[in-house]
Amino acid sequence: MSDVNKPKLAMIRLTTCGMCQFELHKKSKELEEILNVLDVSYPQKGELDERYDIILIEGGIANKDDEDLVKDLSKRSDTIISVGSCASFGGIPSPRDFFDVDILFDPPWRLKPVNSAINVKYYIKGCPININELTYYIRSVIINRKPFRKHFPVCVECRMNGTPCLLERGELCLGPITEAGCDAICTSSEKPCEGCRGPLDDRNMNYFISVLDKYGIDRRDLSVKYDRIGRTCTLSRSWKQIVNSHKYDESVDNIELEEIYTTTTPETATGLNLTDLLEKLGYNGLKTVVYNILEESKDMLGVTVLLPATMGWITSFEIDDPENSEKTVSDVVNLLYKSLGKNARLYYDRMFGVNTPVVVKERRGEDDLNSFVAVLGKDNKILIIEAPASGKYLRAMVGRAITVA
Repeated sequence: MSDVNKPKLAMIRLTTCGMCQFELHKKSKELEEILNVLDVSYPQKGELDERYDIILIEGGIANKDDEDLVKDLSKRSDTIISVGSCASFGGIPSPRDFFDVDILFDPPWRLKPVNSAINVKYYIKGCPININELTYYIRSVIINRKPFRKHFPVCVECRMNGTPCLLERGELCLGPITEAGCDAICTSSEKPCEGCRGPLDDRNMNYFISVLDKYGIDRRDLSVKYDRIGRTCTLSRSWKQIVNSHKYDESVDNIELEEIYTTTTPETATGLNLTDLLEKLGYNGLKTVVYNILEESKDMLGVTVLLPATMGWITSFEIDDPENSEKTVSDVVNLLYKSLGKNARLYYDRMFGVNTPVVVKERRGEDDLNSFVAVLGKDNKILIIEAPASGKYLRAMVGRAITVA
């Protein structure tokens, strides 16, 4: 079939980490067959054709330019599909993530779902998406059939897969109130469902709370997680879990994962050498290592969701005396803040129910950010992550940042 006769599909990327587009690189016979009968393009603004049969939109709306683009796209196709949690719900950078701090800067633009500006025909939910679900929806549209939406909880897929119930083990899992379609990949890896596919339409919260009480799970933990349902995604999971559950190491063609997700470059985007910085702290017994996200990451590494699009430098070290852990995190943050100098900003992002100090360095006289530095502490380990802020995703996060005096 010539490209002239093929249905036209456009993949548009707004503000996002890029993981949903990354799914398109996975080995999938069904997806390959579908893409072969389509004229697929990844147009930028100004390169759009007059009409498309299908437009996939990944990412949320972060500013007026994004909204204007989305409205323009709605005139070019009758089938707009929101791809991923950011496009469907607003994703990680969506509001309602801060607590116990005074918000001194509240920008009018936060990351919004695509349907806040235009009508969306279908939603491919999840973070990242299930490639089989995307293939199914595209095929259904091509043959002019309405796709079946799974109006049942993730628990059904758990039972179909023979996965033991994590609630029965006393772990808070949002599977009973989250819409299915992911094939229960997290629970299959013995990780509780974080609700990245959004809440089930007919969820029974009263019954769910009674189940939590039955298995001795604190209701207060639910209030934190439920507030982020549909917005929590890779931020709450380690890369090791993401890689294992999605089998990236087995299924991605022509991509060396370690080159994407790890780096040993000591010079940071700001020119600040983190090794030198750690030496200045002067603590005895510091063990400094370059962190390999794929092999050694723990659940504390939520911020690394930024790295696929930006590349960064990561280091971690252990403190011999666990009692100094909290003090050390504070010292590292203050030293980073002072070392970065003018135009550096400090704010707190919420991860795992706690405030995480983050330092941002801006270029003088420009809107673009120069660097994003996060410092996390857990038990007797400290983790420093820096990523050049080259993507719109980072700008969206910091665009809604709060300034801490």
